[in-house]
This record gives sequence, C-alpha cells and structure tokens, in this order.
Amino acid sequence: MTLSLKDLKALEAKATKGPWTAAVLGNLDGSVPTVEQTKRYVAGCIDVGAPDARYHFVEAIKPDGPADVCHGGNGPTSMENAALIAALRNAAPELIARLEEAHRLLARTRDARSMNAVYDVQQDADAWLKAGGGE
Repeated sequence: MTLSLKDLKALEAKATKGPWTAAVLGNLDGSVPTVEQTKRYVAGCIDVGAPDARYHFVEAIKPDGPADVCHGGNGPTSMENAALIAALRNAAPELIARLEEAHRLLARTRDARSMNAVYDVQQDADAWLKAGGGE
C-alpha cells in the first residue's frame, strides 16, 4: 500500500499530537502485571464508557496469521492513532528510500559546488596571471 504525502499528512493531523513514546505496561510499584491484572486493564480500557467501545490495535499480516503489534485503546483518537502507526510502518521503506535519495542528491550538489568552486578559483588565477599578476 503506497500512500501519498498528502494522505500521510491527513492521517498525522487527525492523530493525537506528539511527542509519543513507547512504554511497557507495569504496576505503579514497577512490577510486571500478572495475566489477570493485564486482562482487567484491557477490559477496563474497553469498559470506560467511551462513545466507541471498540478497542483499537495495529496488527501485522504475516504468512502464519495476524499478530498484534500495537494496542491503541478506545479513546477519541485511538483509531486515528492506530491508522497513523500502521500507515507510517507501511510507508517506512519508501520514506527511507526517498530520504536516502535526497541525501545522495545533496551530496552530488555539494560535490558539484566544490567542483565549481575549484573551477572558479582556477579561472580567477588564470585571469590574474593573464593580467600580469605574479610578475
């Protein structure tokens, strides 16, 4: 799936504003929640009474079946957040390729400027010598 820059910008505008961070679900005392505590947490997220009682997540479609990769919750922008995460992941290879190409073009531009600068200096030196400079 290829998204245009316009599509990505629209998804980004609808999602929760950043910065975002990755986090691990844990208890206030720093301990790892039990399976039952995690179940209660997820059930509580769905049961909060939000207008959209669905729980949003991002999944990877793999040959051996889908896999949960990110839980988005059920807040007012949860689906938009999940859509942005999925879109950016799917667009990452093309975005990386375009960024690498931009870096190559910048490097070539710098090289061309360097070559032009050397050429300009050589022209200035030739003109100076022709004008009798250095005598």
